[in-house]
Amino acid sequence: MDAATPTSAGTLQFDTAEPTAQSVAGAKACATCATPIQSVYHMADGEVICTGCRIRMEGGGRVDEGPLARAARATLFGAGMALAGSVVYWAVLAATDTNFALLAILVGFMVGRAVHVGSRERGGWGYQSLAVGLTYLSIVTSFVPLLVTAMRQPPDPTDLPVVVQYVAAFVTSIPLPFLMLTESPITVLIVGIGLWQAWKQTKRTERTITGPYYVNRPQPAPPFGAPALG
Repeated sequence: MDAATPTSAGTLQFDTAEPTAQSVAGAKACATCATPIQSVYHMADGEVICTGCRIRMEGGGRVDEGPLARAARATLFGAGMALAGSVVYWAVLAATDTNFALLAILVGFMVGRAVHVGSRERGGWGYQSLAVGLTYLSIVTSFVPLLVTAMRQPPDPTDLPVVVQYVAAFVTSIPLPFLMLTESPITVLIVGIGLWQAWKQTKRTERTITGPYYVNRPQPAPPFGAPALG
């Protein structure tokens, strides 16, 4: 058969790869949300998606409020999750008198995800740095109540004001993972994995989205956003 002979899927092309009805025959639903594909579909990194998921991936139709607003939201979301992670970490420490370092991985996931959602899933090194910093603070500040309790124990209980006690405990907690490096290298390694988890969760995701395409027609659909013809 000549390369230019039309087939049921349209004219064969060797310089541009376009999805055809045959190429999505097995894709009965959106790869992201499982919505049934009926007449029009799109391609995202080689996977069939619906129009709704394309809109969501490209910003959901929201007006871009600017980088400062996104950064503020990401910081707020991340700080809230970091506080929750610190409370959980401290509660386990206080209840068991054991440092379950594996919780650091969970905290890193929680904080990283919160920052990513707050940034409208923009990602990038700035948000990654924010997530790592908040995760680190979440982990080390979980030791603050325990340090304050230790400062109040005899035979030399502190007589410093309560606020000063907590500030001193906070400052003392910051280098704790480095101080544990020789005594418990495994703990430090797990904390590092937690920080890496936060970094990974806020990584910028680059997607290649094409379409729209008709399911049962060889030609592409009208440009995205334009009304489809009957």
